[in-house]
Amino acid sequence: MDGGLADLAWTLGAKRTHHRARHAVVAGDRVALAAALRAPLPPASSTAADIDIEHAIATRDLMSLATAYVAGAAVPFPRLFRAPGRVLRLPVYPFDNQRYWNPLNRGATAVAEPDDGALPLRVDSADWRLDQHRVDGAPMLPAAAVMELAAAALTRRHGHPCPGLADLTWIRPIAGTGP
Repeated sequence: MDGGLADLAWTLGAKRTHHRARHAVVAGDRVALAAALRAPLPPASSTAADIDIEHAIATRDLMSLATAYVAGAAVPFPRLFRAPGRVLRLPVYPFDNQRYWNPLNRGATAVAEPDDGALPLRVDSADWRLDQHRVDGAPMLPAAAVMELAAAALTRRHGHPCPGLADLTWIRPIAGTGP
């Protein structure tokens, strides 16, 4: 596992609060991590009581530990590391005003700029932002992405960062219609 992912694993496993709703990913590199995060969530397959955590730690059976964790087990993550990792600053909640876009995905591309200051964007319907967000089977641009675009447009138009958005109303969703 590369250093950045090891620090990410350390931060999430050993330095964050663990809640009832959980997800775990086992990945050895950034490409595998990105693919796992884009994949649909698997159904719960066991209970924490079904897994011997001590044996899984001793054998470094990360998939069993991930399954136990998702099922609610208290996994002693620090024991999986030879030494403590670097603690990373990660978003606390979705609207933390920090950008954490995935640089591996380049499906969204800017198109020619009109003179009116608009910020046009073309997103391929196969892009994960649309493909993983569907309403009645149709790909839709998530509201958080629309807010991010609105903030970028305001920043661009006024020359300084947008301080925030409030009281937004969507007249209709932004639907993906094809590649």
